[in-house]
Amino acid sequence: MDTGRLTELRRWGTRLQEASSNEETRAAGRAILMLADEVEQLTLRLEAGRTAARATEEASSAELPGSDADDWDDVEREHGTRGWLRGAFGLGPVEPDDVDADESD
Repeated sequence: MDTGRLTELRRWGTRLQEASSNEETRAAGRAILMLADEVEQLTLRLEAGRTAARATEEASSAELPGSDADDWDDVEREHGTRGWLRGAFGLGPVEPDDVDADESD
């Protein structure tokens, strides 16, 4: 709900609450003001949640390596099972030519 509409609702609620001689009408004015307050609080919470979600998304995307498949292949080559096996048997790091040869078997 935009600010203009919320302001108008508050005006109506205040007028009903203050200017009416009827108890039910004054109660309706109080209810309108309470609902306007609730809408305002929910809007603030929604915006805060959106801001937090954006911050979390930005932080998590900054922590991850690039999305290129080549980047993930490099990580797998250096830190994956093949890399561990090659290191364990003293064969050194995997070279790109070795990966192509392994995959063709």
